Amino acid sequence: MKNELYLELTKHLSQLVMTYRQLLDIVRKEKQILLNVDLPALAENNKIKEDTLTQIKTLESDWMAAGHQLYILFGIETEETPRLAEIARYYTGNEQSKLLQVQSVLSLLVERTSKVNKENEELIRSALNHIRGAMQSIRDTLSKNSTYEKKGKKSKASTESSGRLVSKEV
Repeated sequence: MKNELYLELTKHLSQLVMTYRQLLDIVRKEKQILLNVDLPALAENNKIKEDTLTQIKTLESDWMAAGHQLYILFGIETEETPRLAEIARYYTGNEQSKLLQVQSVLSLLVERTSKVNKENEELIRSALNHIRGAMQSIRDTLSKNSTYEKKGKKSKASTESSGRLVSKEV
């Protein structure tokens, strides 16, 4: 029973590692898409990202279920989320080292994915700030350039802000 649960646990963890690697690739690709300002590609990438996150949630539930079964087998009475380091304590040799290695790989993948995702968030915030600035500039330009006065008389065209271009920067 112990070996069967171990095999089930490692199967779920291997799939989880593979899926987190895919997620890391997706957020790296998202960064390039944001830099290239390719909205259709961004929409497609976001769909893939959402699907991958859903898959990760399912895999995490699967490994936690196997972890809870191992907790019961080992006599660990707790309602907390299973911890790989705790489970690894009940194994020796290659089995223990594999669990600890998977734990460190998952931690590293989550850390890298979070870092790239935060960089992407900063790029998005920067783009939104530029858009807000451009919209405000357009608003200011239009409000200063009234073609007609309130009484219906024609006024001189304003040249103080005409001819402005909005630059595209990320």
